Amino acid sequence: MKIGIVSTGIFKKEKVGGFEKIALDTALALKEKNIDVCIICPSDYGFGAYMMFHPKIGEIPIYTFRRARRFSDLISAYKGLKRLKQILDLDIIHHQAVSTYLPFILNVFDEAKHIVTFQDPRDFKDMIIERTFAEQIQPMLFSPFFPMYIIIKNKTLGFYLKKVDIYTAQAKFLVNKAMRLFNLSKKPIYIPNFVQVPKRKIKKSETPKVCFLGRLDKRKRPEIFIGLAKYFPDVEFIMIGRAHDIRRDRKIKLLAKKRPNIKVMGFVSEEKKNKILEECWILINTAAREALPVSFLEALAHKTAILSCNNPDNLTSNYGYYVQMSLSERLVLYDVKIVKKFANALKLMLEEDIWKVKGEKGYDFCKKHYDKELVIKKYIRLYKYLLYESC
Repeated sequence: MKIGIVSTGIFKKEKVGGFEKIALDTALALKEKNIDVCIICPSDYGFGAYMMFHPKIGEIPIYTFRRARRFSDLISAYKGLKRLKQILDLDIIHHQAVSTYLPFILNVFDEAKHIVTFQDPRDFKDMIIERTFAEQIQPMLFSPFFPMYIIIKNKTLGFYLKKVDIYTAQAKFLVNKAMRLFNLSKKPIYIPNFVQVPKRKIKKSETPKVCFLGRLDKRKRPEIFIGLAKYFPDVEFIMIGRAHDIRRDRKIKLLAKKRPNIKVMGFVSEEKKNKILEECWILINTAAREALPVSFLEALAHKTAILSCNNPDNLTSNYGYYVQMSLSERLVLYDVKIVKKFANALKLMLEEDIWKVKGEKGYDFCKKHYDKELVIKKYIRLYKYLLYESC
């Protein structure tokens, strides 16, 4: 059984996106099960191949094709995929998200079975938020034809998705959303992303600690997290992550360092991140929108409650505090009223150890539904079903 994991993101040192992590973690988990696996992803350098080494698991081959920044780059991307077909003989290709590369990969690897996982399918409301916080000039986002562009794009992808063998969705609420957006005839199977749930005893900090985990880009609104620190001088605020844009990264970190109770960590190793999550009482997520971020699962795996204005699959309301917001509030980068909403919620969570109760319950739920061993077995069964069905 030879599996190719397709990532829409680029692999490079200190990459800050989540899709790359999902693809790599999936490949490593399959490698642990002695399955022949590789990663296929775009690159600014075009066609290529190299090895990513993991000290405990071994090497994962990564094959690249030209990243399509412009419409004209799609031809180069297609040619790169044709070259990859000459060196790769894959039984199954697992797309970790829907992308503009899907039609080309389906065409080139036409003999393989294809699985698409819906990580973050975006409707018109989502794209309005994306447009509001866009940090790079994307002409189509600001074109008067923007609504038509969204409709045509989703209809085109929907046409090619009909050629896919199986769909999965990483969150329950994405099942119906994907069916509606792409007019799917088959219902996606719910298989979540996974996380390594620690079996050891989790030891929390004696003093209150909260953290921000994610990119420092505009859509994530770290400014709200920074503003929140002002109201809680006795709480340590830890900010993990970096922005795509170097200038914004520098600006946000300088802003954060003005607050004596904010500790700016930047990009950290997996081990360091897990240690911080273990110590922290609450994960604070201020993003204007989310699907179901892996950071939520990582927090619950370390008995860390969630405070967020996003509530995918009711995880926040069940295992933390859900700060409800209107669309107009989500389109604002920073507002004192929004900060005070978060402040009221954080104050409530810190009182009477509500964070602790929520964190404990979240850990039990995470262990039951999102543990790596459990989820990867579901995918292996799905792979075997696909291959058996084709015989």
